[in-house]
Amino acid sequence: MMPVSKTRPSRARSLQLAVAASLALSAFGSARTAHATSSYPPEVAKALEQQFPGQSYCVPQCITCHLTNEGGFGTMNVFGKNLETKGMLPPGNPALVAPAFDRYFKLTPAATDPQASTLFIDGTTRPFFDSDQDGVSDYTELQKQDSPSVPLPAGVGEFCPTDAPQYGCFARVAGAPPPVDRLGLLSAGLVVFGLAAFRRFKRAPRAS
Repeated sequence: MMPVSKTRPSRARSLQLAVAASLALSAFGSARTAHATSSYPPEVAKALEQQFPGQSYCVPQCITCHLTNEGGFGTMNVFGKNLETKGMLPPGNPALVAPAFDRYFKLTPAATDPQASTLFIDGTTRPFFDSDQDGVSDYTELQKQDSPSVPLPAGVGEFCPTDAPQYGCFARVAGAPPPVDRLGLLSAGLVVFGLAAFRRFKRAPRAS
């Protein structure tokens, strides 16, 4: 009887590593994409319509809460961070946007937080968060559909700007294709490579 080839374990090990790497990258790419979901902007609009009855809100751009319109985990601007931490908005769950705004609007900021005096819809007046530190509270700016993250006067009307980008986190009009997701392409390529290697490994003749 001929000895079993010593190359078999190393080939099997290489195959396992290739498949594991491709699956890990695929999972990472999927998680990265999930944070930039298009579900959040519509929920923000609905949440504000609940807070300010009788007002109609457009579906905002992601820069309402993010630094760029690509959105994504770890890209919150100063207002987004306040909503996330003070309003306890968890990542990856758009259904909890409305409760987060409700919690946020009921808070009184600590003395150390940037704040401005606010007249609330119920007629009461108290201090509220002023994320962009322009002297006007987030509550008042959102009520007027100004940006709570861009200091006035630049933030006037910036909740729904007329020159909004044509694509990004939430595309209202797809005027151009979004940027290529290189990580996604690499992950897909590795998956194909792993499957091809697995099929080749299965077809290889076994040593007798």
